Amino acid sequence: MELSVDQVARLACLTLTPAEQREMSAQLERIVAYVQQLREADVANSFDEALRGAPEPEWRADEAVQSEGARLLEHAPHTDGRFFLVPAVFGAAESRGDGDRA
Repeated sequence: MELSVDQVARLACLTLTPAEQREMSAQLERIVAYVQQLREADVANSFDEALRGAPEPEWRADEAVQSEGARLLEHAPHTDGRFFLVPAVFGAAESRGDGDRA
C-alpha cells in the first residue's frame, strides 16, 4: 500500500503548503523505509531472548481471608445493611418518581 502526503493530509484534515508537503514527503519516505526494515528483521527467537535472565515470579499462597466489607459498611454514609447506597446518576428522575427531569 503506497501512501502519498496528499492522502495523509486529507485523512488528517490538514492543509499543507508546498514546502510542508515536500518536508512531509521526505519524512513519510523515511518512516516507510524504517517500517520496511522492521518487517525484514528476524524476530523468531526474540521473545526467548527478552526473557533470558528475567527473575522468576514470586508466587504467594492462595489463602481465603475475611472480607472487610462489614467494617466498611459501618463507616459508609448510606447503606441498606448489605450494600453501599449511592445517588442515581442515570435515570435519576425516573428513580425519584417525581417526573422532574433535570
